[in-house]
Amino acid sequence: MLKDGFNILFTSCGRRVSLAESFRQAGQKGGFKVTVNGADMRGEDCAAGQACDKAFRVSPVYADSYLDELLEIVRAENINLLIPTIDLDLLLLAENRARFEDAGCTVFVPNLPAVQIARDKRKTLDFLRSAGLNCPKIFTLDQAALSNDNEFFIKPWDGSASTNTVLAAGREELLFYAKKIPNSIIQEYISGIEYTCDIFTSQDNEVRCVVPRRRISVRAGEVSIGQTACDEEIISQCRILAATLRPGQSVLTVQLIKTPEGQMYFIEINARFGGGAPLTFRAGADYPLWIMQELSDGRSEACQSFQEGLKMYRYDSEIWV
Repeated sequence: MLKDGFNILFTSCGRRVSLAESFRQAGQKGGFKVTVNGADMRGEDCAAGQACDKAFRVSPVYADSYLDELLEIVRAENINLLIPTIDLDLLLLAENRARFEDAGCTVFVPNLPAVQIARDKRKTLDFLRSAGLNCPKIFTLDQAALSNDNEFFIKPWDGSASTNTVLAAGREELLFYAKKIPNSIIQEYISGIEYTCDIFTSQDNEVRCVVPRRRISVRAGEVSIGQTACDEEIISQCRILAATLRPGQSVLTVQLIKTPEGQMYFIEINARFGGGAPLTFRAGADYPLWIMQELSDGRSEACQSFQEGLKMYRYDSEIWV
């Protein structure tokens, strides 16, 4: 239990000003002393680095020294809660959770089996099928070339932030992109309304809250216009997903498509906060507050309640120094 407030470190903080501020505001609301720190390869030379109380320059995530640099910051600054913001260091953090715990720091990521499923889209699709949840069909290149389908969605199985994802129309584009995109998988293309669902689970794997949000407009893989949607069928299916995954105390960011006929197809599980999570917080599902309550007292006010139809427009802003 963390009783003396929260000294938080956000990794790869970059542009995550709103997420950092959400934890600061939740601390004020809950009566917790909160200090917000950021680690990034640019240090304080990024938006969140400017917004944090302290910012630290670290090597890129894939550098051999990255983990030790984070541990050094944790020990030197008495960090007791570490929150990643991108996919790239999730496995590393989950695998080394005990080293951070020995330094007095809780790493807020799902357990290692859940992260392994989320970070490998082949494992994600196998998991979804085993849980009885719909997901797009997967093709080999030969199968896709012989298929009657004319559109295919191609992406890397280890990708992040929609990098190297493409809708291939026709055999020529299929063959070109399947060979160009590294570690690619070929999926059937599903047309419909896209949703992101923020799922809050407790340490005992209880699914405490699910907030679906419509992805009305997306830029570089992140929602720029979104709206909360109280869709009971989506909420029920997400509860099945999280209860089957058993991620421990976590926030999961799940993406799905609902067709005009009402069929749902799950397409992604992200084992971290998504860029549009502040919409969920503003709608009344205060995940930052609930996280701090559970880490402090072992229980929280988490419940299945949020404002329906709240709309968010994200935009670029400036910090002047």
